[in-house]
Parts: sequence; structure tokens; C-alpha cells
Amino acid sequence: MVVDMHGGVSRPKSLTHEELLEMKFFWGAEAEEKEWFLALPAGDAEATWWNADGAAMVLRILEETRRTYNVDEDAVFATGFSDGGSGAFHLAAAHATPFAGFIPLNGHPAVAGMGGVPLFLRNLLNRPLYAVNTTDDSLYPSATLQPIFDAMKSLGVPLVWRVVPDFGHDPSYLPQEKPAILQWMDRTRRDPHPRVLWWEGVEGAPRRVCWLVVLSVPGGSGKEPFPDGNPELRDTRVRLGVRLDEGFPGPGARIAGVVDGSLAKEMGLREGDLLLALDGAEAGDARAVRAALGKKAFGQDLVVRFRRGEETLEKAAKIPEAKIRTAFERGRPWGSLRAEAKGNRIEVACLGVGSFELLLSPRLVDLGKPVEVVVNGAPAFSGPVAPDLRFLLEQALADGDRSLVYGARIAVAVPAGK
Repeated sequence: MVVDMHGGVSRPKSLTHEELLEMKFFWGAEAEEKEWFLALPAGDAEATWWNADGAAMVLRILEETRRTYNVDEDAVFATGFSDGGSGAFHLAAAHATPFAGFIPLNGHPAVAGMGGVPLFLRNLLNRPLYAVNTTDDSLYPSATLQPIFDAMKSLGVPLVWRVVPDFGHDPSYLPQEKPAILQWMDRTRRDPHPRVLWWEGVEGAPRRVCWLVVLSVPGGSGKEPFPDGNPELRDTRVRLGVRLDEGFPGPGARIAGVVDGSLAKEMGLREGDLLLALDGAEAGDARAVRAALGKKAFGQDLVVRFRRGEETLEKAAKIPEAKIRTAFERGRPWGSLRAEAKGNRIEVACLGVGSFELLLSPRLVDLGKPVEVVVNGAPAFSGPVAPDLRFLLEQALADGDRSLVYGARIAVAVPAGK
């Protein structure tokens, strides 16, 4: 099964059924030929791929399809172009359990962390990715993403990153890239019970990854042995700091949101304003706005003409110098945890995590023998674990996944100071 998320997800209304059918351009032919299940969900500004509602919608579509049809649970992939690619990064970091792998096309991992849940690159260690970006992308040129992908590789993320030269922010390169992507998909299957799992996040973040459930996060990570894999980025192109309504037909580009602290905020632009021109060049649509900004340099003056209601206004400001910033927001305390199953001994290293549960599958441990859990080098549990039929059935009903069967669970509180 392939879940393909469309771009421009911040539009005010969802795509119509007819518009969604146009998205079959990406994978429709392969779905017909290979007899895939192909899901084309419709998101919008209230349900982006990286906020709770949008992600839950995608997971619900997957769940209902699995319950209705004979889907191979270990061959489910999430992909998408532009915002859809960013959504694939979000699912990989926050909801890896039901997927075999992820194929983000012209997406940006930082966008994937904009839905209220900060993105942590270590979460990408749990599933493989095949990512594609292009050199001449007007939104996310590959050169600006290099530090992020370098950080992924340094952490050991199972990653293929393809950089396609001489293409912009359009998917017309896909036919030449598909053979390699399809080969990668053919050899990629989900391990539903991996021996090693990683989790990083804040209180309130999605807490489940396969057989690990994080229960509480008092915070305190970012130190040894879990230094934060959060690379620094230098701005390489001028940003106005607005989110544009991709579905607005024009003429002009309608502002759907303004970023706090941005150049647009400084100029007094507001949600609902209609951009008409930048430095005298007509802004016929969102693409024209990006093209005009692409010609600007840091430190130059910028004049914006826009309409607010019946009034046409003009604002001027100097573009600030390029900033160096971290790729991912870190405004809240977070925790880190690594769990490894070695036979019936499960070793956990964690920092900033207060408690967690381990879901025990007979494919991971032998429930006929004692189980040992060690946390940060100290014994946390040792002894037999009785099979729990009620828990097995309740969890099986919740997961709806024939590969995920758990006969018992262990709850562990991390000792204070550990």
C-alpha cells in the first residue's frame, strides 16, 4: 500500500475528488500495474500532514483499508511531493510503527516539525527513507538541506538521499527517478519487531514506536549520551515570512498567515492581505512572489504593494542580513530513549524520560522464561511475565495489524536521578 500526500496542504479547503484524482499522476500507473492499494488523502489548513488532525486522518485511512482489504502490513509506504514530502518526514519521525519506509519528494524536515510537535532526527532511525530534492528548487534547494541530511547520516539514519540537478520545485524528474525508487521499495519490508528502537520528544508528542510506549517526559535531554542532532542552517534565500494561499487563483497572492518575527510582520502585512507587486514587478500568483524574492539579496530594500479590503497600500523595508539558526525548534524540555532487546534482556538508555512501557511479543522475547529490563545500567525489572489475554486482545483491536501481536507488557518507572 502507498499513501501519497499532495502538496499545498495549507490551502483553506480540501481538494475535491476530481482534483485528487489528478494526483494519480505520481503513482497511479504503478498502482495499476503492481496491484497496489493507493491512498490519496485530502488535507487543508486545518488538517495539515504535520498536525495532529492531518496525521490522524492519514493513519485512520490506513487502518480502515487494512481492516477491509488484505493489505500486506509490512509493505506500507508514505510518500508525497512538496508539502506531501514534508508530511512523509513527519510520519517517519512521529508515527513510524505502521510503515515500512518513507519517500519524501522535494520536502523539508523542518516543515515537518511545524505542527506543534518538534522534530527530532533520532526518531528517523526507526525506519528507512528514500528522499529526493532538486538543486534549483525555489522553496527548498538541496544546498540548504545539506546540513540536515549530513546530520541524519552522522546519526546513522537508514537513508538514501538523491539530489537531482537542474530541476526546480516540480515533479517532472520523477519518471527518471522511479526505477531506483521502485527497486528500493521492492527490497524494503517492515520489521514489526526491530531489536533496537529510538524515541525522542516532548511531553504530549506521539509516544508509541513499535513495542515501546513512552509515558512521561519530565525533560532533560540534549546532553551525553544523547547530544541534540539539531544542525545549524544559514539562510541562503530571502524570505518574506508569509504562508500563501496556494489555492487562490489570482490575480495576486493572498496571505494565509504571517510568521512572527518575520520581515512581513515588520512591514505590517496581515493574514488576508492580497500581494500585488514586489519592487514594481506584478505578483500574479504565489509562484511569481517566490520568483521575485529569489532575485533579492540580503541587505537590499524591498517594496511591497498589496490590497487590504478596498485599500491599496505600499510598504518598504530593508531585508535583514542572513541569519544562522537551528533547523528544529527546541522551546520545551525533551527526553531521549534507546531500547535494545537482547533475547529476554532489554537494555534501555534514557535521559529526560520518566516512565515507559514495553509491549512484549513472542517474536521478540520468550514469555516462557523470565524477562530482565535494565535502565541506564541498573536493574529495573526481573522475573516471569504472565501472558495477559485481555491485553493481547485489546491491543490487537487497537492496532488492527496482524504483524503486531503482544502477549504482555511491562511498565517501568525510571529511578530519580537516572
